[in-house]
Amino acid sequence: MGYKSTERKLFYMFNLDERVPQDHILRQINEVVDFSFIYDLVRPYYSHTGAPSIDPVVVFKMALLGYLYGITSERKLAEECRLNLAFMWFLGYDIDEISPNHSILSKARKRFGRATYEQFFKEIVKLCEEAGLIEGNKVFLDATLLKANASFDSLEERKEACELKYSPEEYLDRVWAENQEEQEEDKQHSQNEADEGHSNSDSTGFQGTAVEPNKKTDKESKGKKVKTNERLVSRTDPDAALITHNNSKGVLLAHKVHVAVDGGPARSRCAVEVTPGSFAEAHVAPTLIGKHTWNTGCLPEEAVADKGYGRKHFYSFLKQAGILPSIPYPKPWRKKRKEKFDADFVYDEKEDAYICPRGKKMYRMETYENGSVLYRVHRSACKGCPYKGVL
Repeated sequence: MGYKSTERKLFYMFNLDERVPQDHILRQINEVVDFSFIYDLVRPYYSHTGAPSIDPVVVFKMALLGYLYGITSERKLAEECRLNLAFMWFLGYDIDEISPNHSILSKARKRFGRATYEQFFKEIVKLCEEAGLIEGNKVFLDATLLKANASFDSLEERKEACELKYSPEEYLDRVWAENQEEQEEDKQHSQNEADEGHSNSDSTGFQGTAVEPNKKTDKESKGKKVKTNERLVSRTDPDAALITHNNSKGVLLAHKVHVAVDGGPARSRCAVEVTPGSFAEAHVAPTLIGKHTWNTGCLPEEAVADKGYGRKHFYSFLKQAGILPSIPYPKPWRKKRKEKFDADFVYDEKEDAYICPRGKKMYRMETYENGSVLYRVHRSACKGCPYKGVL
């Protein structure tokens, strides 16, 4: 039985280039993309005097690594660049060199601004298109949830805002237009009082009696039911939304990342949109396709998405744009499924069971408070059934 020695060597024969596989995605990107355009992109942000800075190409390559591997934390990204050999090779660093820390990334982000980073990613898409990695005629749409870096303790009631129905000019126009008759009556009434020598004024000069402002009843003050996200907001992350996720317990604060991927051989991400987690995919899809078209310069001929995108307004958008939808047809709604169940399943009153088309029996398992009854068959009975997923 062998034992691994842990003695450290003083000198090493090590070649970083040999440790990165030839088919690695970072090698492919490095061969196709010429990153020299970054120098012209950020030249206005640097002075011609002073000490040399960190190479801006390295900074933007690190941003590209974070995008490709889903690393949004600058601290985490800086750590990964010092640990991952492929990352070090891509950045042009050797094993005895230290890559930039998180503070460099933070300062660069504040200096360059969001617009510069967006221009960088657009240029990357353009270079991939010129290299033949992007076709543009087919686009894949999808969205994923991104848990927000905020706790439930940060939730607070939104401040009520006064919604103005009219602008000041519109309000005055409506007041003058709708109260012409009242003005004429008041004018005539004042003239009559002046003729009679009477006045209804008090010591302050105001006419008439004071009227207490109308108070809303309890029913009016409650108003209509307000959705949770319209009522609550996180202090630390106001853009996050409360959602219920199937794979998690209860609710969580999250964002939603919407992505458009080109159908070309490289499967390049050509457009990204980030929204609160409560936003429906189908509502953001038109914007996503618009960004994809703008970045690639080509309107897709086909849009591929899951059944969550199968909404009327999105189908209308695709029809008007001349884009072929490839979206799965949603399952039939409950009433149609019940009609099909009654037609294909036979009820055995003696055993209180339903018999499926293949002769398997579903027995009563539970009765709920609302009166509905659960019938269930053993899972093994459905194995290999040709009707599975159809009925």
